Amino acid sequence: MKVLKVKCVNDYVLFEKNLTMFKIYDVVDELKRQYKIIDDTGKENLYCKSLFQIISTADENTLNEKKRVINNG
Repeated sequence: MKVLKVKCVNDYVLFEKNLTMFKIYDVVDELKRQYKIIDDTGKENLYCKSLFQIISTADENTLNEKKRVINNG
């Protein structure tokens, strides 16, 4: 599974009370046209992908391997 971090960049987000412009969010799930993220309310909600810019992406297995290497010194 991919691990994504996205940032709100679309001006439309100014009308969305649960998101903050330029804030970085972790993507919980990626659907065809939407991201499921934990928004400013602390709940998982779906938002149109066009509101966001991808900041970073990684494979979950790669992240787990890096954590294991770091923890083992």
